[in-house]
Amino acid sequence: MIRNIFFDLDSTLLPMKDQDEFVSYYFGLLGKKVAAHGIDPEGFIKVVYKAIKIMCSDDNTFTNEDTFFNIFNETYKDKAEGLKPVILSFYANEFNEAACKTHQNPDLINLVKRLKAEGYNLVLATSPFFPRVAVLNRLRWAGLDESYFSHICSYEEYHYTKPNPKYFLELLEKLELKPEDCVHIGNDVNEDYLPATSVGIKTFLLTDCLINPNNLDISKYNAGDIKALEEFIDKVCK
Repeated sequence: MIRNIFFDLDSTLLPMKDQDEFVSYYFGLLGKKVAAHGIDPEGFIKVVYKAIKIMCSDDNTFTNEDTFFNIFNETYKDKAEGLKPVILSFYANEFNEAACKTHQNPDLINLVKRLKAEGYNLVLATSPFFPRVAVLNRLRWAGLDESYFSHICSYEEYHYTKPNPKYFLELLEKLELKPEDCVHIGNDVNEDYLPATSVGIKTFLLTDCLINPNNLDISKYNAGDIKALEEFIDKVCK
């Protein structure tokens, strides 16, 4: 019996009509924040993308947090030390304005609450690009909070990100779990279904906000809407 259920966050527990639109809006807010501290917004966002690219690499010896700020130290030198509290302040405050590009799914909220009440071990397996404060804010936008999850992924602890299968291996190692004892629920074919499945985790692809950039045939995947998800969980976890 599988008792460990991993949930992706963005466009899964936290539905988005257009994830690219969300990112663009969020980066606009971030650029405005750093501009107030004398940093060129466009240059800053380029540095963010550079850090993300390294986080996605296959051999990252630093935590994602350290990778993020190592890049800023190299770029901004004497200004870098003062940037860290500015960025953390942004994620604690102005970042919440981006909630307008997301919405809640009452059926998913009820599902998480039911699974928690039934004693399942729930894990928030979001790609750890963000600091914990940003993850908790996005979780709150989704109508949930950290009390439902035994573990929440964030950049302070992790060395890899999706779609690297090493992210899921690191998650399993941290929680001392075997892949066959876990289920992962996500919305992105490349970032959730394929890497999780590749390490032996049963995976369900929620299609409400499906991301399938390569237009792969998902007819043979475990995939569907919230009703299909509930049937999948009842089948494999009970």
